[in-house]
Amino acid sequence: MQNSRIFDSIKSYNDFCRLPTLNPLVSVIDYYKVPPRAGFKATWGFYSIILKEVQCGDMVYGKQAYDYQEGTLVFFGPGQTVDGSARKEVRQPMGRRLCLLIMILC
Repeated sequence: MQNSRIFDSIKSYNDFCRLPTLNPLVSVIDYYKVPPRAGFKATWGFYSIILKEVQCGDMVYGKQAYDYQEGTLVFFGPGQTVDGSARKEVRQPMGRRLCLLIMILC
């Protein structure tokens, strides 16, 4: 599927958002600075906490559809896949996202 993406690093997601990567382990994304886009399916390789400031429509996580309302906090972990590809119209994302790559050293 051409609308499916894998973000295996914070840099790969920052590049997709057309933002600089100042630190490979953490990033704070202001979606007001990100170009408008249609929905897509994504698999994440890092932890994310997102404050959605606009209703973005249904997204599928696992086998369940969720309607993320305005003002919702959304959490993703490594290996999780979220499908928002049902939203075909191009929109300006609104909100902020904290991306964390946590490495456990033994």
